[in-house]
Amino acid sequence: MLPYIITFSFSLLLLWFSGKIRSRYSFIPQILAVLIPAILAGLRDVSIGTDTGLYPVYTYDFVSHANSLSQAITWNDSVEGAYSFICYYATHIFNSFNFFLFVVSLITLIGIFWGSVASKENKVWLFFLFFFMYYNTSLNAQRQAMALAMCLPCIAYTSRKKYVLAAVAFVLAYCLHHSAILFASAIALYYFIERLPKTFNKTITK
Repeated sequence: MLPYIITFSFSLLLLWFSGKIRSRYSFIPQILAVLIPAILAGLRDVSIGTDTGLYPVYTYDFVSHANSLSQAITWNDSVEGAYSFICYYATHIFNSFNFFLFVVSLITLIGIFWGSVASKENKVWLFFLFFFMYYNTSLNAQRQAMALAMCLPCIAYTSRKKYVLAAVAFVLAYCLHHSAILFASAIALYYFIERLPKTFNKTITK
C-alpha cells in the first residue's frame, strides 16, 4: 500500500506545483504526474489485478507472435481490436508484458488528464478522486478503465457544445471497450437537461 500512497501523493504534488508556476515549462511536472502512476502500474506483478493474468496475458502471448497487425486485431472476437492494436505496437517497441501494462495504464491516465483539460476542472481534485477511488480498479478492468477515462472528455466537450471532439472521444471509448455504448444514455440525459430546463434542473448538469 505504501508505494501507492507515495506515488499518488507525489503525482498530486506535481499537478499542484504545475498550477502554481507561470512558465512555458509547466507541462513538465504535468507529464511526470501522469507518467509516474503509469510506471507503477507497469511494474506490478501479474498477480495484481484479477484480470491481469487472464485476457491481458493471453492477448499479449498471441499478439506478440502475430505476423501482421491485421492478424493481431482480428484474432479474438471477445477482445476489442483497439486493445490488440495497443498490444501489437507495444510489443514492437519493447517485447515486455510490463511495458504493455504501462502503456494501457498510461492511456487511462491520459484520458483522465484530457478530461481535466476539456472540463477545465481542478486537475489535483480530479486525479485525487481517480487515485483513491478507481486506480486500483483500473489495474483489473483495463479495457473498461481506458474506455471510461475517454468518456470524461466526451461529456466535457458535450457540455461545451464541441460535438466533433465529443464524438472523437466517444469513438475512442467505444473502440477500447464496447460497453462504452452505454455512455450514450448519459449524453441523452444531458440533452434532456439542456432542452427541458423546466423539467430537469440545469444545476445538476455538471
